[in-house]
Amino acid sequence: MEEAESRESKNDVAEIISAQSTVLSTLLIGVSLGYICLTRSDENEESNIFHGLITCALVVGVPISIMLFPNGPFTRPHPILWRIVFGALFCYMLALVFMLFCSMSQIRRAMIFIDPSLKDAKREIDMVEAYAEDCSNVTLETIWASLDIFAFAHFWGWGMKALMIRNYGICWTISVTWEITEVMFQHILPNFKECWWDHWILDVVVCNGGGIWLGMIVGQFLELRRYRWESVLEIDSRKKKFKRCLLQFTPESWGRMDWIHGNYRHPIGRTLALFIIMMLWQIVELNTFFSKHFFRYPGHNWMCWGRILFMGLCSMPAIKQWYIYVTDPRCKRLGNHCWLYIMTVLVETLVQIKFGFEEFSRANISYIIQWVVIMFIGAFVGLMLNVYSGVYYHPKGYPANEDEIELDVNINKQQSSKRSAKID
Repeated sequence: MEEAESRESKNDVAEIISAQSTVLSTLLIGVSLGYICLTRSDENEESNIFHGLITCALVVGVPISIMLFPNGPFTRPHPILWRIVFGALFCYMLALVFMLFCSMSQIRRAMIFIDPSLKDAKREIDMVEAYAEDCSNVTLETIWASLDIFAFAHFWGWGMKALMIRNYGICWTISVTWEITEVMFQHILPNFKECWWDHWILDVVVCNGGGIWLGMIVGQFLELRRYRWESVLEIDSRKKKFKRCLLQFTPESWGRMDWIHGNYRHPIGRTLALFIIMMLWQIVELNTFFSKHFFRYPGHNWMCWGRILFMGLCSMPAIKQWYIYVTDPRCKRLGNHCWLYIMTVLVETLVQIKFGFEEFSRANISYIIQWVVIMFIGAFVGLMLNVYSGVYYHPKGYPANEDEIELDVNINKQQSSKRSAKID
């Protein structure tokens, strides 16, 4: 009885705090907007537009994201973070839609206003005379000399991708098909031209393979951990409280992801589900290079690596929701984060097509068609390799958790009831 009363009192306090914070945030937004609009000068038109967009994103967008937008599939370090991520992705998509109605000169002026160092920026192909020269000279010294900061970025990126996908077969399939993507788009982006050993030894085996292996090992360690959390208020020692605060930035729990079984049990359905995530992955990566090429900024510029980090952060809840949608028969609609991420990628692709239409019009259509066919075949082959070789991620002998067992039981019951209904 006392526990129920204390729980009700805690809920009442939480509702009061939530109501007060909502009113307070409304007042803060109003006061901030009033101060900004009444103190700014209208003399510089470009500065006004820029600060107006920043105000919309930070002063209005972030508070609205915290109050109104969905939490997403993650709760660590706090649901507010993933609401802000959702809001930032929404603002980015709106900015991309706005870009569709701008000209290249307007986009370039905005970029130079934000970063004046881009005024004299050139495309990479204008600074490099030739690619993939002297490919027959393959030595350990040559490979070692090619291990630069971009090689480390490959390694680290694939470690993060392995933690998100948690499946050896799918990771290797995407890794190999990306190299094929580079080959197919060499006639549009000449900087995709690399020596064979750069494609298959340095990229696929060393950087991508090493990153996938490390990510899967870390995922296996996190899966085998026991997760027992307690409130900071219940801990006496300051040292232990500090440790508990740091552990707040670690996962609340960690389970294996079985992409093979689930909602789409038919091979065609599973192939389509894998094909869609593979195509989205390839398009996101391609848009990185298209943006550098069409809008003229170097790879080391913050606009390039900032977009990569931002899209990687946004892809974490999107992949989780896509996995739930394609594997859990109880899930009937796509998650908000996943839907917005797919929509953002589509709009971003339209921006690349608009501003690179002249170069795309000269592209070899047969190469593009072959690329799409190869991606679908790659998805099917990767799926079959997972099914028949058992190379999907879980430690040997480690039992499924209670939710997975319950889900399998419910699926079996549904199938048996359908079969009995057909017999009747």
